[in-house]
Amino acid sequence: MPSPRKRIGFLPSEEVHEIIEKLCTANEFSQSKVTGLLVEEALRSRGVLNDSYGQNQKFPDINK
Repeated sequence: MPSPRKRIGFLPSEEVHEIIEKLCTANEFSQSKVTGLLVEEALRSRGVLNDSYGQNQKFPDINK
């Protein structure tokens, strides 16, 4: 049965792509999962998404 949600295409800049790849490797997540988590964090930080909605895993600091 097809999903009622539509697919979202995203072509990041090279720098963003490298950061996403580091997060994928560090957390053993797919690119789709990492992108979704980053979108949720961005929406939450802008106050658009409730703090109680989908409190997913936090990313470790990849800059160490």
